[in-house]
Amino acid sequence: MNEVREIMRVRRDLYSFLSSLFYGRVTKDFVNDLVNGEIRLPEDEEINEGLRIMRRFVEERGEIERALIDIEDEFVRLLLGISEKIPVSKSELFGEGGYGKISLEVEEKMRKLGYVQINKSLPPDHIAMELDFMSVLIESSLDEDRDIKDCLKEQLEFLQDEMLSWIPEVLDRIEEKGEFFKGVAKLTRGFLRLDKKIISEILLW
Repeated sequence: MNEVREIMRVRRDLYSFLSSLFYGRVTKDFVNDLVNGEIRLPEDEEINEGLRIMRRFVEERGEIERALIDIEDEFVRLLLGISEKIPVSKSELFGEGGYGKISLEVEEKMRKLGYVQINKSLPPDHIAMELDFMSVLIESSLDEDRDIKDCLKEQLEFLQDEMLSWIPEVLDRIEEKGEFFKGVAKLTRGFLRLDKKIISEILLW
């Protein structure tokens, strides 16, 4: 069971990390670690390709500071901008606009699983919020009083029925237009696919 809890901690940290990238929080420390090959993620072809794309983007700019400026510019242009903006919430993807029926449905799913959204700057169905929600959900499963398999079933259900129902399409669009965030999209896709497999396998133990 200690092995399972260690896997849960790694998963929690990865979801939190990915959430921060889709918030636009790409730090100097992360970029330094990226260039120096110090980012340790699960071995997976798509995850590794995502890291290579991000590392190449930074190396082509020569200086970390220049790379950080260009990463921020790309984030604003693609994920926050108007002319090229890629939908990064389920509501936007399905043409509803923010905080509509879809947002409320996702918020209700989260609330039923014990998640109260503190940061209201983004709708609950934003990709960064759903990734953060999974991180919090995994954290709650580390409580010794909870049955870890019941928790994993909750996580698998949210991953399959909610996240994988729309996030892959968003990642496709980011890959089409992004440079640095093309790598982020590949990394995210690889991890979500891998995580579904990890959960399913643990449930068979």
